Amino acid sequence: SCHGIAFQTVDEIFYVNIEKAPDGFCVFSIQLLGDALECDNYEVKIAVHKIDDKEMKGKHVHTFSGEPLPIDIDQETRKRSGLVVGHMQMEKITVKYGALWKFNITIDMK
Repeated sequence: SCHGIAFQTVDEIFYVNIEKAPDGFCVFSIQLLGDALECDNYEVKIAVHKIDDKEMKGKHVHTFSGEPLPIDIDQETRKRSGLVVGHMQMEKITVKYGALWKFNITIDMK
């Protein structure tokens, strides 16, 4: 993974993965620290978009809706599961700030 962050709701702990593949595309996913049956109880929505498009109404917004991945998922499967954003699309979403490239990830969970 390139980066990730853990967060906790009232009942569960989740982990957001950002995986950059060698050929340039990125995969964004959310894992539940639980098994596949527990994942069925949740719906996650992930959106990747420009940092100045907080309303997500621009033309470069990529979204995913589904269940989180279980923590015990095979790592190769995890690296290919979730929201896949191609290299050219990431170039249109990101904004360079010095040596860093920035973009927004918006997550909604039910």
